[in-house]
Amino acid sequence: MTVSFRRPSLRLYLLISLLTFSFCMPCVAATVKRSAAPNRLAVIDSIVQDAIRDGQTPGAVVLIGHNDKVIYRKAFGSRALEPRREAMTLDTIFDLASLTKVVATTTAVMQLSEQGKVRMNDANKRWVAEMAPFRGAKIVTYHPSWPNFARHFGLDIAGTVEPKPGIPPSPSHTLEIINLIKQQHIKVIVMEPYFDRKTPDFIGERTGAKVVVLYPSVAGKAGLDDYFKLFDYDLNELTKALK
Repeated sequence: MTVSFRRPSLRLYLLISLLTFSFCMPCVAATVKRSAAPNRLAVIDSIVQDAIRDGQTPGAVVLIGHNDKVIYRKAFGSRALEPRREAMTLDTIFDLASLTKVVATTTAVMQLSEQGKVRMNDANKRWVAEMAPFRGAKIVTYHPSWPNFARHFGLDIAGTVEPKPGIPPSPSHTLEIINLIKQQHIKVIVMEPYFDRKTPDFIGERTGAKVVVLYPSVAGKAGLDDYFKLFDYDLNELTKALK
């Protein structure tokens, strides 16, 4: 059995940063003390549950501390899927790995935002306005890595070059994607830089669709050293191809 998960969304990365900081606190509270504004914490449930439903993670434990007290502590989903499914528990021990985005990048962006040097809402408004003419546009992606990106900017992912995550495209599936692109007049095939371009380029030659390489994370390309530059670059490449 092969289990594949999509890349986590930015919302989930921001939430994971809270998890990371929680390791600095003693996990001794048996009863979770709710904050005075429980609605502000309720959104966490939906973020994690959406991520589990979308295949971004099998499960999570979220712990938030404030003023030396645990104000939120909850387990979601599963901690193991093979050889049998096991429910996540509050005492699950995690391997701390791949923390650059959640510890370094997220913290840096939060600090810059607090200092008034970065205005995330302003940047998002600019990106949404830039993509507004293309809302509803259909695209094909190589791998199912972009559902949150597409949802945020109103794009419709009509199909994927991979029939399933991690499964190379067969000749028959490639033909299906070629026919899909022709029938629905799709202009763009989105892929990450670390996938083989052979099949996407072949599909592009047969259909006229443009293969656009988008970078899913910071530092994937020289000069893309923060999330703002990353989104500026990716959206510029995408809008050029969609015109």
